[in-house]
Amino acid sequence: MKNTIIHQIFRVIFLSFLSFLTYPRVRKINKVRAEKKTWFSFRLFEKLHYLFAMREGTLVRKIANKFAFSLTYSYLCSKLTIQMMISMIAAVAKNRAIGFENKLIYWLPNDLKRFKALTTGHTILMGLNTYKSLPKGALPNRRNCVLTRSVKELPGCECFASWDEFLITCMPDEDIYIIGGASIYRQFIDKADRLCLTEIDDIPEQADTFFPDYSEGWRIDKKEAHPKDERHAYDYAFVDYVRL
Repeated sequence: MKNTIIHQIFRVIFLSFLSFLTYPRVRKINKVRAEKKTWFSFRLFEKLHYLFAMREGTLVRKIANKFAFSLTYSYLCSKLTIQMMISMIAAVAKNRAIGFENKLIYWLPNDLKRFKALTTGHTILMGLNTYKSLPKGALPNRRNCVLTRSVKELPGCECFASWDEFLITCMPDEDIYIIGGASIYRQFIDKADRLCLTEIDDIPEQADTFFPDYSEGWRIDKKEAHPKDERHAYDYAFVDYVRL
């Protein structure tokens, strides 16, 4: 028991020293390179931990290993300030309605084109119900990520049990688009840097899911209004909001 405790103390000291060495303290390094170096150090530490530390068998050692991991993990998290763009994208009615019975309320061809143009080549993050609502499953030419605790694997997707678990897999310059559903919007609107909304001049008769209130704390960055036509039954506008 005594030897195990001493062993784990040295483990904590070593891992802390390793994380100290790998943290990019030199200010002359440009920001992207510095962030990528920290991200690489973080991922390397995480993989080494699972390869070696968690293989030890006794309960005492596992508890000690977990403590060592948590301490160094927390240290690296405090140093890893990921600089990325987190956007939410949705089509919202005047009352912020976005869906009914796990389906979109509005079908707007130009909105779909905008969604594709913005998200292609980037990461999209969604809840399990939103994934199930996609007609053909995972969307092509995008990194599809699903937040869920009930499913470990989905075709064409990466599954994560939490936001933090998802975040450490992202590169510092990654663009993330949160695409729903309502509970995911509510949970993470405080983390968003931008709202890419299609605001529709209508209040639907039936709706059971709503976008969070964004009347405070946001300002309009861009707005592009469009009148209704033969393909769009309502006036609508593409509106980008950024934080005040």
